[in-house]
Amino acid sequence: MELTRDEEAALRGEHGSSMETAYRILVATGEAADAERLVKIEWAHLSGVNYNTIGDAGERFLAEFSRTARVKVRTSLNPMGYDADSVSGYGLDEDFIRGQESIRRSYERMGVMPTFSCIPYEILKLPGAGTQVSFAESNAAIYANSVAGLRTNKESAFSALASAITGQEPLLVAQKGQRA
Repeated sequence: MELTRDEEAALRGEHGSSMETAYRILVATGEAADAERLVKIEWAHLSGVNYNTIGDAGERFLAEFSRTARVKVRTSLNPMGYDADSVSGYGLDEDFIRGQESIRRSYERMGVMPTFSCIPYEILKLPGAGTQVSFAESNAAIYANSVAGLRTNKESAFSALASAITGQEPLLVAQKGQRA
């Protein structure tokens, strides 16, 4: 995959450890999918929020990563494992609440908007048709590509987070014919 000098420097850790980690994720994803290069994005939508799905390892990673990582683009967030405004009525385990709240704080520390929705296109103003975004939520990626006229890969939780941190995502083979 072709990288610019600045991207190569970030991959070598010259822009800090969180940026190095983000570029390592994007390069690994891009190489696995035969991407030719990275492209700029204007918006990222993240999954990997629910403590039930990422567990202690995910919570620890985010707590550490969020100490230095900051998003470069508008970044929205999938739902958590409960509605924080009415948590008392659920009878949830205290360890679950602790882990879920740590995840929430980590994302907010990075500058992620606490939208807690899998339909961010219903909450936030959409950019113009043809705009590159990075969406991890399946329905949001489908909506972006097929209804809103945006362009996105169907990202994983890690690759969408890396895209939010770097402001880029891999240009995948399926998208090559769509670019000017």
